[in-house]
Amino acid sequence: MRRVGGLDKPAFPPGLVKRTTERIVRVFKSITIEPAMFLIAFSSNMDDVANSQMIIYKSCKLDFHYNETVCENLVTDYKEENKQVQEEVSSNQKVHYKGLTALKNSPGGSICSLPNDG
Repeated sequence: MRRVGGLDKPAFPPGLVKRTTERIVRVFKSITIEPAMFLIAFSSNMDDVANSQMIIYKSCKLDFHYNETVCENLVTDYKEENKQVQEEVSSNQKVHYKGLTALKNSPGGSICSLPNDG
């Protein structure tokens, strides 16, 4: 309750909370599987982009022992180094990663335990 002009008034108009609650319940009851599948597919694709960039960066640092400056500016400033790193990533690491991703995304893949390479 709030005090307005010496009178106690409810914080919300009568029936507003009930109507709003009913609307929210109706929306949640009408949601189907499509929004959930969209969110899963969207997040999986975003994850793939981040993982591919991480693989390129790690290959640059660990396989070729380039410094931070080279690895962070492969596309813009270091064309020859970029070509070497891209060839390395596409030849072996990316193939391995895509195979594991396909296994993970396969039916039953979420219940399978993948072996640890380390």
